[in-house]
Amino acid sequence: MNCSLEKKNINETAGRVREVSYNEKIGLTSEQIIDSLLDKILDFKKSLRDKIKQIKELSANLEEMTWYDINVFDEETKKKVNDVIIGTKDWVDTLNKHHALCISTLDPKVQVKELTLFKDSIDDLEEIAIDLEELVFNHSHDEEFIRITNELRNL
Repeated sequence: MNCSLEKKNINETAGRVREVSYNEKIGLTSEQIIDSLLDKILDFKKSLRDKIKQIKELSANLEEMTWYDINVFDEETKKKVNDVIIGTKDWVDTLNKHHALCISTLDPKVQVKELTLFKDSIDDLEEIAIDLEELVFNHSHDEEFIRITNELRNL
């Protein structure tokens, strides 16, 4: 009985097992594993800080829009503002899902200050979008509101 094919497969498998076993033994030290984990945490925190920066920049743009004189807005401008509000609310929903995923993935004992700041900035953005919507679509015909807003704008 000729078993040369079987011997060849066994030898190849033995070689692969020897290689992976050896590589595992000389592989990462506990210090390297910890360093790698810390690098991932730092990358995660940087990613959150970058998102927070984006959110704050857009929040500032939206907040500036709340001070515009809405009496001069034509229909096209109001539609554009509506697009901004809808897009912002959609982004807020996505950001909230991202935040919830981060919270559910992390061990509750792990405190990441950037996650709290991330959530706060999301909430601020949502509030500003709601304010803008209220201003443009619910108070644009309220004469008393417009008068007070104009007075504040002129301070």
